[in-house]
Amino acid sequence: MAIQLRSTKDFNPDWTKRETKIDWLVEGNPKMRHGKSYARFERYFGADTVGDYYDNSGSKGDLRHDWAHQFLNLIESGEEKPDIDKIAAARNVTAIKEFNERLNAPNLDDELIDELSVENAPGEVPALGDDIDELESAEITEEELLAS
Repeated sequence: MAIQLRSTKDFNPDWTKRETKIDWLVEGNPKMRHGKSYARFERYFGADTVGDYYDNSGSKGDLRHDWAHQFLNLIESGEEKPDIDKIAAARNVTAIKEFNERLNAPNLDDELIDELSVENAPGEVPALGDDIDELESAEITEEELLAS
């Protein structure tokens, strides 16, 4: 699964202070086996602070890379650890708002809005009523079909 890289321009130099706390976002070593970075990661993985990270062979370059690749979050002293559930909920709210904006777009007709509505949850087929019978019984010529 591809991840969205963070821009290293957003990396705060204050995060390199030894007392900065680390919140690990991965459960194991995501680096390629048999490489030098894999071996270093094995040593510093699980460090609670940037100081521990450095003491276990991690470098500032490793820290920036691991942050950019979302292997970890850095929390300055005095900050609280991010609440992952709240972040996920906020992303869901944003997705729902974007969906609703698309539903309310002026170029969508009422039938399409009904078709896309939340009432028609995934896996459910909207009731078509007698429309199918009407379509099957209608006599449409090839010319009429091509003209529509």
